[in-house]
Amino acid sequence: MAGRAFLSYAREDKAEVAEVERRLRRLGFDVWLDLTLRGGQVWWDEILDQIRRSDVFVAIVSTASLDSQACTRERAYADALGKPIVPVEVEHPRAPLPVDIVTRQIVDYTPGSADAAFSLASALIGVPTGVALPDPLPPPPEIPLSYLTRLVALSESGGDISRSRQHEMLSDLEPGLRAHDPEERIGAWHVLGILESRPDLYADAARRIQRLREEYSDRRPTAADPTTEDAVPAVDTEVAAAVGEEGKEVPGPGVDLAGEVTEPDQELPSAPPRPQASRSGDGLLHPTVVPPGGESGAGPDRGAQKPWWRQPWVMAVAAAVLVVAVVAGVLSLANRPSGQETVSAGGSDEAEKPQAAPQPELPVHIEGDVSSPAFDAEIASLAETTGVEVTFESVPETELRSRVVSDDPPDIVILGSPRSLQELGESGALESLGDVLDVGALEDSMVPGLMASVQSPRGTTFGVPVSIDVKSLVWHPVPEFEDAGYWVPPTHQELVQLTNQIRSDGATPWCFGIRSGEATGWPMTDWVEEYVLRIGGPEVYDAWVRHEIPFTDPVVKQAAEAVAELLLVDGNTVAGSGPAIAELPFDESAQPLVEDPPGCYLHRQASFVTQFWPEDALPPLSEVVGFFALPPYDGGWPGRSVLGVGSVAAIVSGANARAPEVLQAMASPRWGTAWARDGVFLSPALDFDPDSYADILQGAVADVASSADAFRFDGSDQMPVTVSATFWQTMTSWVRGETSLDAALEQVEASWPD
Repeated sequence: MAGRAFLSYAREDKAEVAEVERRLRRLGFDVWLDLTLRGGQVWWDEILDQIRRSDVFVAIVSTASLDSQACTRERAYADALGKPIVPVEVEHPRAPLPVDIVTRQIVDYTPGSADAAFSLASALIGVPTGVALPDPLPPPPEIPLSYLTRLVALSESGGDISRSRQHEMLSDLEPGLRAHDPEERIGAWHVLGILESRPDLYADAARRIQRLREEYSDRRPTAADPTTEDAVPAVDTEVAAAVGEEGKEVPGPGVDLAGEVTEPDQELPSAPPRPQASRSGDGLLHPTVVPPGGESGAGPDRGAQKPWWRQPWVMAVAAAVLVVAVVAGVLSLANRPSGQETVSAGGSDEAEKPQAAPQPELPVHIEGDVSSPAFDAEIASLAETTGVEVTFESVPETELRSRVVSDDPPDIVILGSPRSLQELGESGALESLGDVLDVGALEDSMVPGLMASVQSPRGTTFGVPVSIDVKSLVWHPVPEFEDAGYWVPPTHQELVQLTNQIRSDGATPWCFGIRSGEATGWPMTDWVEEYVLRIGGPEVYDAWVRHEIPFTDPVVKQAAEAVAELLLVDGNTVAGSGPAIAELPFDESAQPLVEDPPGCYLHRQASFVTQFWPEDALPPLSEVVGFFALPPYDGGWPGRSVLGVGSVAAIVSGANARAPEVLQAMASPRWGTAWARDGVFLSPALDFDPDSYADILQGAVADVASSADAFRFDGSDQMPVTVSATFWQTMTSWVRGETSLDAALEQVEASWPD
């Protein structure tokens, strides 16, 4: 688990909070969320205890939450405890933000925010867990809305209230008169009416009450609000007696938020229900631990109603019918003449002929370029899921194509190249999955755009994604990135500004190198592909990959120029200049990001980059690095796009008849539960259980993919081999300064086969 998250919010934001809660759980957090309506000291003590036990305090920011006394006190207590506070804005409040929020990085989760999920994941990465509490603990804040209970007691007391005390009471009431929460507002207006009716009310206090009524007339309770009796703290006569002259409280019975009177160390008999404010406590849906898959609280009315078929009378009738059937069957066998043969199900009088002994079932054999103990455990789980024996052999990717077309092919092949999938499928070596799987349902259950990426140009589906890697990630050091005042840019243009700011601060913006043996240049082609997707959108990207638009198209050139203004400016990368970039190995170029102090502040690389960092020599990676999604291009395609790679499973023609059952299991959200323990696997399924991931980084990367509007496979991996090789080579020459961009793109275009 990533840790415990305390979610502080106001009742009116319930719908928005549900989405934030879902995101937090997908990131691996154990979220403390309250869906009950309670009040009193025990309720408040539980909230404070859960804040102390949390690792991060997520504060929902809205007009309602800023008006909430409980939210304010919860936030102040978390701050006093030294808890990391992450403000999540679900609405742009009407009033200015308080200092304790505006001085922190705010996650924009308002409707229409393009990068809400990305920003939330980025803000939470690196949050430490298990941090010790201060000793001694700060004093706990007072129960929310207890002021209304005291004001009711004061306004109903028999003694005179001084002029100054009346004005103090009105000052205390004013925030409640305009409160967003209807129950707090009703209570405040009710107390105002009681105070106004007092015979000892001073004239200036009466005039002030009239001004308050006029100023907040639009906030007066309406018929749609809860009844006054439900919302106002009730006070017994004993409570009023406990209030001394001039509103000074004297020793006497205690009063909880519900208006219930308790003598110290004395248990009073239960009283009949009375109107009370604690129906919702502070007017908020505030925290009670709800175990995953369970109900909070207990009692006969808790939990979901049993389905009809589990009602006692239905089960009793079913049991009786079963008993009758069994008895009838036994009697039938007992009364049958000796030696009589059973007849066939079709009712024929002819005795059944002896059946031949069943032939042993052959296992479903899978091959792919995967090798890890976690994956072996995943393969073993297939047998338990399907009841089919499954075997697996790890085969290098370069040999898989020849194995598929050999005399002894596998039943299912896992391919890492979309190009191989399409070419084998079009040649007839793979089965079309249209008659085997519900492709439409898979499109809905997978990362958006993923199934479209594995379809052939004719629209035929030959494979199912079984794992993915996300490339569109910009990594940064934690906590140095935030400490330096740097920000998550919402657009490419602001990413350029951030790059310039880092360089002007005397630091190096980017880690970047493109050397990779015979494949030198692919990190640069990745960058160009990212921006073709962001500028042109998925339809233009697909057309470019299929060569329906040329490499010399203006969109491709604009994409390369966008990359150049980030990486090909002297001083913007750790390598310094273009020729040095071409000589720096891509894996080594990532190392300066985790140095102390960081040698660079930004590095765009796929999720597998975590394998390049010396995990044994570092604290948990989530405390050293964070990331944000590569932002969209202002003026380009407006959606959130993700570039990636992945593995695709396909059925080989003539395969074992039970291969479709196994492939269906591999396409389900349960596939990968064991594999995820290796810390690298990412599920393509939207409903994959995020708790299965080994750490918060995995869950956060998966959330980037699932939150995207379009996922597309690496473009050069789908192009013909000669084209992708030329693309790598010409981009390397351009980086070195040996050729112009126009000449490089023309050379790639010329390499396309007829």
